[in-house]
Amino acid sequence: MSVNWSKVTLEQFTQLREALHMEDKVDKMVHVLKVMEGKEYDSIMTIDLDKLRKDADKWIPLLETTPEGKLRERVNINGRWYRFILNINKLSAGQYIDVMEFLKRAGGNEDKVYQYLPDILASICVRTRKKWRRWKDENYQQSDEIKEDMKQLPMDFVYPLSAFFLNLWTLLMLELARSSTGRLREAIATVEDLLKSGDGLSPSTLSQARTLIDGIKLQAGQLENSLMQSASSKTSRRRRKESKTR
Repeated sequence: MSVNWSKVTLEQFTQLREALHMEDKVDKMVHVLKVMEGKEYDSIMTIDLDKLRKDADKWIPLLETTPEGKLRERVNINGRWYRFILNINKLSAGQYIDVMEFLKRAGGNEDKVYQYLPDILASICVRTRKKWRRWKDENYQQSDEIKEDMKQLPMDFVYPLSAFFLNLWTLLMLELARSSTGRLREAIATVEDLLKSGDGLSPSTLSQARTLIDGIKLQAGQLENSLMQSASSKTSRRRRKESKTR
C-alpha cells in the first residue's frame, strides 16, 4: 500500500507526534501501528519483530518528512463542505476572539498548538454549500461536530493551510505591536512638547517627567527590537526545520 500525507489525518498526526519523543524503536513501531492501522495493543504484542518492523516501516519514513500539499480554500469532509477564510481581515469579530483565545491557550508551545489546531481551524472556517452553481456560506458557529470534522482533515490539506495562516498571524501581531509602539511614540512627542513649555511645572517635576519619558522611549525601542528578533528567529527555525526534513 502506497502511503503519503493524504492518508494521515490531523488527529493521527497529533498522536504520531508522541513517537518523536520515544527513544525505544520497538515502542515507536508499536505506537505507529496503533495510530495508523488501528490495531489493538494486545494484537500488536503477538507480532514477531520482523513483521512489526516491516509494517511500521511503511509509515515511519513518512514522519521524517514535511507534509506537502497545495493551499486550498474549500474542502469536503464527512460529507460537509467548509470554506476557510484566508484573509485575516475578513474574519468576523467572533472568529477573531475565538482564534485569540486558542492561541493564548497554546502559549507558543508547539505541542499545544497542535493540540488546539482543530479549534483554531474550526475558528477560521464556515460551512458552505453550492446552490444554483454558486457557493453560499452559512453563519460562523462553533460546535463539537465541526471540531471533529477538523480532526479528520488530511495533512496534505492541513499543513499548507495552517502554515499559511500562522505565518500571516505572526505578521499581523507584529504589525499591531509596531502600530502600538508607533502610537506610543506619538503620545511621547505630545508630552515632550508640553514639557518644553514647562508651564506651571516646577523644575523638579520637569526633571522627573523627562526622566520618565526617556525611560518609556527606551522601552518602546527595546520592544520593537524584541519583536523583530522574535519574528526573525521563528522564521529561521521554521526554515531550518523544513530544510532538515526534505
